[in-house]
Amino acid sequence: MDEIDVALDRLMTRLSNFDAPTADHSRAVAMWCARIAKKLSLTAAEISFVTRAGLIHDIGKVTTPPSILNAPHRLSD
Repeated sequence: MDEIDVALDRLMTRLSNFDAPTADHSRAVAMWCARIAKKLSLTAAEISFVTRAGLIHDIGKVTTPPSILNAPHRLSD
């Protein structure tokens, strides 16, 4: 495991503690990214890149207040 994977693991742990369903969704997206990348015959480095990208695509939710994420109404600009 390299330093990027260690950092991603920490971020995912934080996301899991903050919002477990979003963390599960991010892991699923990462797996799909890996599958698609393999089907496209991407290199190992490219597969790793897109898999990591899939994993962190919702990472901004870690700092978004739950009141905004779970708002029962449309948000204003």
